[in-house]
Amino acid sequence: MAINKDIAIRMSWGEFSIQLVAEGSSWNPDVANDLVKRATESFKDGINTLMEQGLLDVEDVDDE
Repeated sequence: MAINKDIAIRMSWGEFSIQLVAEGSSWNPDVANDLVKRATESFKDGINTLMEQGLLDVEDVDDE
């Protein structure tokens, strides 16, 4: 029986989601850390693009 050696991360918010997979990668903290950084960047970029295109309504919240 073959063992699946993938590392995956998925981030979702409503219907918007990011999923990255490092296929054939045995557990490695550096690979996992890189996936987290890339997924976080992609998620932020996606949210910013939705806001710029007017597809996501955002209310300004003033921290008092």
